[in-house]
Amino acid sequence: MQATSVSINPVDSAKFFDQMQKLMADFSIPIMMDEKELSARWSISVRTLQNWRNNKKGPTYVKLNSDIVRYKISDVVEYENKTIIQPARS
Repeated sequence: MQATSVSINPVDSAKFFDQMQKLMADFSIPIMMDEKELSARWSISVRTLQNWRNNKKGPTYVKLNSDIVRYKISDVVEYENKTIIQPARS
């Protein structure tokens, strides 16, 4: 049997994380990601996320200490949903 590669588009990824967040809500355990994971999800640099935090932009985050920053998946998905732009249809 030959292995096949599957690519997941960002919308599918967002739906997956949203579903996981709903499942985990029953356990009151927030699913979180670090800045490296979020930068990979959005194909941006970690430095961009750091600049956004300094300029009060981007999704809500949790700062555990000066070196540890985490993003709740629910906050990331909410931010993504707020930034959706629907093209004008004629």
